[in-house]
Amino acid sequence: MKSPGLDFLKYIIGSSAITISTLSASAQANFLYEYTSNVIPVTSRANVPKPTSDGGSIWYELVESHEVVITALVNSPARLTNGSGLTDDLIFTLTPHQIDYGYFFYNFFPQQDGLTYPYPLPLFPDCEFCPHTDISAVWNIFAVDALGLPSEWDISISQWVMQRGRGHFAEIATSTNLDSFSGYDNLQTPYASSYEGSLANNPGSWTVTQVPEPESWAMLLSGLGIFGFAGRKRLRQ
Repeated sequence: MKSPGLDFLKYIIGSSAITISTLSASAQANFLYEYTSNVIPVTSRANVPKPTSDGGSIWYELVESHEVVITALVNSPARLTNGSGLTDDLIFTLTPHQIDYGYFFYNFFPQQDGLTYPYPLPLFPDCEFCPHTDISAVWNIFAVDALGLPSEWDISISQWVMQRGRGHFAEIATSTNLDSFSGYDNLQTPYASSYEGSLANNPGSWTVTQVPEPESWAMLLSGLGIFGFAGRKRLRQ
């Protein structure tokens, strides 16, 4: 003899699976694309003082070599397609990571978290001594592969920061044919410094992850809760 409670439990499980599948298909989700370059050789140069035996100092150029990897983190409301351009709801960050030891980033590159577009802070704050920032971006996805990952692209962010007559400039760029990182600074340090590096014809790799928005998770959990409540009530009856 079949148990009505068991039959209804099977019904609940089956209905829940169908509902989750339906809600998942219709739920809003963002697509998180990540790019990692290969190792880029970067050269930094700085004019620094060197103490002399008579108590004075002389200026000389300090040149150092570094290794940097560029990453791109892209939050898009839709899958990237051939011809995808810059839109108001696209957010992306380009970040250089120094993988060798040295003082390069600490002295010359103040944006340790990378460059983000759109810029998350006011570009020209109402403050006499606050830094003023100008930022521009290039975003072109010329082609995607069978997995929906960029196969031809041109992406860059350039940022200028000016404060009381001193400045900082940085540009991070990645494309199918060239990854590069360059800039100069006389804002963070009392002496001028610059850095530049590129890697040609050796692009890195892309990955993509579909990330449901919080509203989608809430909808899924609410649906499961309704089915659970209905099932519990039916079994009691």
